[in-house]
Amino acid sequence: MSLRRYECIKDLMDIAKSASESFIKMGHPEIAEDVVKDYKRKIRKAYKDIDRDHYDQLSKPITEEWRTIIDDPEDIALSGKHYRILLVDNQDEWTDEEIREYIMDEVGYPDIWEPWDCTGKRFTRWCSWSIQPIGIVMIHAWGTDL
Repeated sequence: MSLRRYECIKDLMDIAKSASESFIKMGHPEIAEDVVKDYKRKIRKAYKDIDRDHYDQLSKPITEEWRTIIDDPEDIALSGKHYRILLVDNQDEWTDEEIREYIMDEVGYPDIWEPWDCTGKRFTRWCSWSIQPIGIVMIHAWGTDL
């Protein structure tokens, strides 16, 4: 988990503490309490935003939803892979084309047919799958057109 995700909360806490101490030194403890309450509200909102934008991917098993791994998180998510194990009763009933269609319907990105280069859109680099006793193990690799 990236520590930068929580830097805004640390900054808010530091500001609240500094402002509170300053108002107490100036002889206005009632204003200090209001400042702390206001910053507590902002901190709670920041935590909610983090929880919404960065949900815990391990909260559900890989058999229930796609798991996304970014190749280099420091590089603004230019490429990555989606992983999933699809539990099916009879793997032999699935053709290669059906598996590829399933992957593209679930997490695939459409082809980029723009007349210009560097659209900033994501695209599917490749798909891979393997039929195992547990089910169909799928990988979808994506990139960003930059």
